[in-house]
Amino acid sequence: MRITGIAFLATAQASSPVDRVVTLLKELRSKIEADGNNEQRNYDDYACWCENTNAAKAKDIADANSHLEQLQNEIESRKGQLGSLEAELPQLRKNLAESKKSKASAQSMRAKQTEAYTETKGELEQGIAALHRATNALSGAGMNLESASLLSAAADLQGALRMAPKGVVPKKDLDQVEKFLSKPGSFSQQGAEMKPAYEPASGQIQGILKDMFESFAAKLEKANHEESEQRRNTEALVAAKTKEIEQLEDAVERKEAEEADATQALADAQQDKLDTEESLAADEKFFADTTTNCKKKGVEWATRNRLRTEELAGINQAVEILDSDDAKSTFGHATSTFVQLESWQAMDEMPTAARKAYQTLTKTVGPHHAQLAMMAAKIRMGGHFDGVIAQIDNTIQLLRREQKDDDKTKKACETQITATTQKKEDHQSEIDHLNTEKTRLVTERTEVNGDKNTTDTAITDHKDMMKTALDNRNTEHDRLEQSLKDDREAVRLLGSAIESLEEYYKKNEGQLQVRAEPEPAPDATFGGSKKSETSGIVGILENIKADLEKEIEEAMRSEDESGEAYQEELAENKETLKTLRRKRADLLATSAALGRKIASKKNDISAEEQDKEAAETLLGDLEENCEWVETKYEDRKEARKTEMDELVQAKATLQGYDEADSEDALLQEHKFLRKHA
Repeated sequence: MRITGIAFLATAQASSPVDRVVTLLKELRSKIEADGNNEQRNYDDYACWCENTNAAKAKDIADANSHLEQLQNEIESRKGQLGSLEAELPQLRKNLAESKKSKASAQSMRAKQTEAYTETKGELEQGIAALHRATNALSGAGMNLESASLLSAAADLQGALRMAPKGVVPKKDLDQVEKFLSKPGSFSQQGAEMKPAYEPASGQIQGILKDMFESFAAKLEKANHEESEQRRNTEALVAAKTKEIEQLEDAVERKEAEEADATQALADAQQDKLDTEESLAADEKFFADTTTNCKKKGVEWATRNRLRTEELAGINQAVEILDSDDAKSTFGHATSTFVQLESWQAMDEMPTAARKAYQTLTKTVGPHHAQLAMMAAKIRMGGHFDGVIAQIDNTIQLLRREQKDDDKTKKACETQITATTQKKEDHQSEIDHLNTEKTRLVTERTEVNGDKNTTDTAITDHKDMMKTALDNRNTEHDRLEQSLKDDREAVRLLGSAIESLEEYYKKNEGQLQVRAEPEPAPDATFGGSKKSETSGIVGILENIKADLEKEIEEAMRSEDESGEAYQEELAENKETLKTLRRKRADLLATSAALGRKIASKKNDISAEEQDKEAAETLLGDLEENCEWVETKYEDRKEARKTEMDELVQAKATLQGYDEADSEDALLQEHKFLRKHA
């Protein structure tokens, strides 16, 4: 325990040793109380820090646990969502493949039907044309027919029979036709006996040809009708399948986008959970360590407070005992107890060496070295100085150790301050670097999100364009269907009109003339039947009908070409839309990845800022604790050096004290005792 010795020396002659002890005890008590007040303030600050820090960390831990619970729920929800998608997507893809297969099958079947229709239609049209030619060749029946005309009619009829569908010509008619084909000349009027009521044999053949013509026309009309129905049915099926495919493709794309979003969200939640668990573990460790350290410090403070209280109680009790009136009276009468008090020497009675050493020590005494005061007192009381010299040696060693400790502390302060300052600067440099990286990532993510918005707009525009194209296609198809319906109705009406006209002349003249000959020179004969004019009208009607049928055929071919062009354009548009959606999914994934990187950079910046703050706090503590190095180190060092030099000088003075001085000292002591006897 370091105590002040100045008062001890100043009152050496005026006070008793007990009084001086009481004074020292009171000074010690004051110092203990002052130290206690300082330590109390320090502990109060520390306890406040513990309370605030633990409260903040407890809140952080509670928030982290709550966030982890939310993340766990989200992870389970995303896993369930992905599980459902894993079950739905394969079925949707299977349905999509089946719909595409069904559509392709319908289109393939339609192509075969069209091929069969085209073949049948060609045969029927060729047969009808052959029947027209044969009928025209035989239209001069009743007159002498040339052999060439009969052979030409037979050849046309032979070709018509080859192309005739099975069952078109009845068996009874077929025999007659075959007979005509085998001997065309027998059907000429030249080979028949002239009778007043004779009816040419070619008339029977013409009737058969008329029936065959009507049968061929009916077959062609039926084929056209079936073709139209099959076309409409196939188009309706293909349209339904196309719509179904589009819906399934949209569903697949939505589910795939949903799967991508869910996968990304799951990855983000899992990463966030890992980061939160890591942060929580660090917070829980810090909380546990802080709690332990605060409790430990509390126990230390309680022990320190108890010891100080007990120390002060002992000092108060000792002061009370020594400073009481009864004690003073007792010590005043106990002269034999303090023989040393009577040996106190006056300065002029002290030996020269002792006086010089005493003056050196009293000059050297400082507030931190009470043992010097005690050594000076021993010299003043006289006697041998071996003990004093030993104490001087010990004090010098103590001063050297103190200087060594100061040097060590100074070096440690400088090293730690330099290292902590560098650490703080390193953290700031890393923060600047991370902020630069974060800014770059934010800029990049903004650009990616801009691209995504542009892609969203492109997708919307492309969908609108596809809808417009579909609406135009449907409108065009509806117009064509109406036009075909009108044309077919016109063909039907023309056929009915032609049939009515031909039926009239068949009943009245018994012969068929379905096509007008080239218009003859004007006839000046008046009156009679209007058969020739009517036959020309029939020819005109048949030409109109043929034009309409050709128009129907061309319209259907144009419809096929338009449909194929639309399907090609639709396929291209779908591929473009799919590319845009893939681009959007990629941009979403890129944006999410950049978001995770930005979040990671933010966490790194936060961690670096916490480390920097900790370094700043440590640096502040170091600067506060090491402030004396800057302000007092040199003074302490110089004062200690001076003190050591004077101690060495006092020691040398005492060691120079010889035997003569000892005898002189004994004589002066004898005189002193006689004087005070």
